[in-house]
Amino acid sequence: MTRHQRKTRRGAVLAMVIVMLALLQLTVISSVKGTTDDTDEAVLRVQTLRAFYASESGALIALAEDLRGNTPPSTGETLVLPNATATFLETPWDDGNNILEVEGQADAAHRRIQVGLE
Repeated sequence: MTRHQRKTRRGAVLAMVIVMLALLQLTVISSVKGTTDDTDEAVLRVQTLRAFYASESGALIALAEDLRGNTPPSTGETLVLPNATATFLETPWDDGNNILEVEGQADAAHRRIQVGLE
């Protein structure tokens, strides 16, 4: 084997190694991108649960205050919780329509709960 043939083989091996590294890098990048999407989805699920629990907590607090004989929250009032807020959209004490509607919000997630009172 001559020197020229050895240099050509080394060049071919180097080119193959570079191509393999590029393919490996693309594989790693695509797998990391999928993990990021899963993480975003999990965060949104947690925010949605927090918003739901905030609306439910707001409704329970309003009903408990009414049962105790205290003044319950009015329409438009906001209850601030550690990781969310609960806004009273409709209250039977103000409107007289026997519907309590509370919206919970945690970051970008919103959930509403409606309670019909008799």
